[in-house]
Amino acid sequence: MIREYLKLARISIVSITGLAPVIGALATGHYQVLYLLLLFLIGFFGHAYGMTHNDLIDYTLDKKAKEIVDRPLVSGTISIWQAWFFALSCLATMFIFSVVLAALTMQFCPLILLVIPTVCVTLYNILSKRIPFADILLAIGMFFFILYGAASQQGGFIHLPMLVWIVCILGTIQMLSINVIMGGFKDVENDASQGARTGAMILGMYIRKKEIHISRSFIAVAYALQLLNVAIAYLPFFLIPDFASPLLVRVVIFGIITILGIVTIYITWKYLGLACFERGRIRKFFNLQGYINFTFASILLLTITPFALLIIPLPGIGFFLSTLLYHEKFMQPVSM
Repeated sequence: MIREYLKLARISIVSITGLAPVIGALATGHYQVLYLLLLFLIGFFGHAYGMTHNDLIDYTLDKKAKEIVDRPLVSGTISIWQAWFFALSCLATMFIFSVVLAALTMQFCPLILLVIPTVCVTLYNILSKRIPFADILLAIGMFFFILYGAASQQGGFIHLPMLVWIVCILGTIQMLSINVIMGGFKDVENDASQGARTGAMILGMYIRKKEIHISRSFIAVAYALQLLNVAIAYLPFFLIPDFASPLLVRVVIFGIITILGIVTIYITWKYLGLACFERGRIRKFFNLQGYINFTFASILLLTITPFALLIIPLPGIGFFLSTLLYHEKFMQPVSM
């Protein structure tokens, strides 16, 4: 049963969103290991709440889709009331850990920032299939989730380093790309059959008899978000004096971002060129791109702390654990 709850919480991708407050804290350059652990637990349970609540809200739609029959609610391994109890327990646990962190740091004001992503995620889950581009709510939530992690270390957000704001914006754009493009793409067939209205559908993308039809608008937005993501990753080199000193480190970091940027644009080109809808293959493209996008912030953080090196492999570990627990293909969790 524990395995099913981990699947419900999307353990395969928990580190990508769950590490958001940790990344915010690292970007300040002021942190303690205990505080980072608490922030990860806050991120973990916040992620679990959001994913479980999303499945509860979309249950009526999901149970009619053949491609996601392995989701715990759809398969019946977890009942509706059990899922509600789990979601609310995760939400309560997140705030309990946040209060513990606030008591340890004597910084209670940042708790207000944590309320914003909670409200945004909840509203998104309710409105995502009804209002096109409700994904902006998740993007706003990610911005404040990262900002909360940073503010929890400094007691406020007025004098935060420039790198914190850049990382917050980076996370915002990445969340837009993940939901408007990646999420909209993989779910468009099911969403259309159930009468939902999403950003991807408004942009003119649809699937008919497994044949993918992608509009120029969808293509333009997909490339624009990825290019913007890469452009923001370059900002510290131009806005922060002596960023990534000495020169050799600066050149190496700049080169890595450039290579990853080229790879992520290539992945965009690959999935936009697909003619036939294959959910497993699409999952692989999107999870790989999401992982690369996640590493942009981590690589920037390497310039101020070696701890960033430890969080880079965590999403990969999450995907690997998913393959062991559920006998899935690597980077292709069937619960997505």
